[in-house]
Amino acid sequence: MPFMLRLFFSRPWLFLFLSVNQVFVPCLARPESKGIVSYVLEGQSLRRTYTYIFSGIVHCGNQVCSNARVQVQVEPDNSAGISGETRSASDGRFEVQIACDGSVDDSVAWRIIAEAPVPGGGDPVELEGRVIMTEDETTVIVQRPVQINHG
Repeated sequence: MPFMLRLFFSRPWLFLFLSVNQVFVPCLARPESKGIVSYVLEGQSLRRTYTYIFSGIVHCGNQVCSNARVQVQVEPDNSAGISGETRSASDGRFEVQIACDGSVDDSVAWRIIAEAPVPGGGDPVELEGRVIMTEDETTVIVQRPVQINHG
């Protein structure tokens, strides 16, 4: 009698065990290669150029002040300070544009310094402020009137 049949008849519980349980045999199967994928991740630059436009009207006493010297200084958190200068027009209006690089949420301190067109026309006036750079607005408009008191 063959060995398996002898084993079956001598131990019937072994047959039950073999027929009820599944046997898993691990094997190594590699998926077929479909090629190589290469990619480059590009993101937006965190730094951008912001344009600041400073404007206003210079008054000397009770009248508009033409030809007043107006200097604007801009100092971003993480870069060198930048300045621009102009003279007020006949109606006292001035405008200075300054471009500087920065990142969102950086702050920029600014200063407007105005001097009367004639010596002794009054002490220079300084106005100061601070602006936070945002993602949505790359042009910042700062409008401030300047009052120079006669000396």
